[in-house]
Amino acid sequence: MEYNNEAFKNIDTGCPAAANIGLGAIIDTAYNQLKTTKTYTGEVLTDAQVEALDKMCSASDITDIAYILNNILTASKSQGTVDELSEEIIDKINNGICGIFQSCALGTKLEEMIEIVNDASDDTVADFKTFKIGEYIGVVDATNATVAISVPYGTDVSSAVAEFTFVNSKSTAKVDSTAQESGVTTNDFSSPVTYVITAEDGTTTKNYIVTVTELANTEAKITAYSLASVDGVIDETNHTIAVEVPKDTDVTALAATFTLSAQATAKVGDDAQTSGTTENDFTNPVTYIITAGDEETTQNYVVTVTVAE
Repeated sequence: MEYNNEAFKNIDTGCPAAANIGLGAIIDTAYNQLKTTKTYTGEVLTDAQVEALDKMCSASDITDIAYILNNILTASKSQGTVDELSEEIIDKINNGICGIFQSCALGTKLEEMIEIVNDASDDTVADFKTFKIGEYIGVVDATNATVAISVPYGTDVSSAVAEFTFVNSKSTAKVDSTAQESGVTTNDFSSPVTYVITAEDGTTTKNYIVTVTELANTEAKITAYSLASVDGVIDETNHTIAVEVPKDTDVTALAATFTLSAQATAKVGDDAQTSGTTENDFTNPVTYIITAGDEETTQNYVVTVTVAE
């Protein structure tokens, strides 16, 4: 076979495992077809070839070279796209695997191939590929043109910056009349935000609705507590509350005034507690069961009342 790139030929001549599957020849063909026509027309790797390639060196399980290469070949044939490689992975393939990959800068070549495949995808596609706000990753539903993101309770999304990619990297997006730049443009996600994506052809558009949902609070605390106008001493380590009420106070029917974590509720036994209203007999310690807003997290507090002498 005539190789377009001698460095790829070295892969087949320098490693028996590579020669057995013609790895260098496959990469040579794919790389040069993509560089010249932006489309790969050859065969994708078989499962056996992928397995053989994964066994070539001890570091292959880190870089997943076979998986990356096969994704590139498959995506090109189907006009799909491929996830970009991190700089760390590119460097490992270029410098940390073995000499034959270093000689052709395989990591960089794979990166070039991915860029070509992604740019050659269908120019009428107007879809998000990924979408996130900070560390919170959205679920992209291309069928329904929605993105759903869940953020912890208390997260301020009133002026948040989204990071996103498109299925076709040459697509653009606007919110109202404002052009959107990934990692730069701020929006108020307190209510659903509509992104209008324009495909590479400049004509095809698609409206995506991005909805950010604040998760329920997981905190279950009593943050303030008093009886008979006396503030209790809250021990958050042991989850106890001590209250000393004035002499001669009748503790058999007292209504506590308390503050809970946002969204939390309280019970004593099976009885729901309302601050300033619900009466309890504090002759003996009383256990409050605090349930967080998520309706799963609970914390017990034991309230002990003593009467001053």
